[in-house]
Amino acid sequence: AQTLKDPERLRRFRSFVNAPEQKDETITFTPERGQIRPATNKEKGGVLIASTIPVRSQG
Repeated sequence: AQTLKDPERLRRFRSFVNAPEQKDETITFTPERGQIRPATNKEKGGVLIASTIPVRSQG
């Protein structure tokens, strides 16, 4: 409660972005239980591209 009342302390919890006044269009939100959360790639309709890590075979 003290932090919420103190603007100087509250400033520490500001998101770390290069331009806080500009909205990041790549982040979309979806409602869940009366709140919002970042949407998953599946919810965005996107495709998750995963890289593979080469593994040496034993032998």
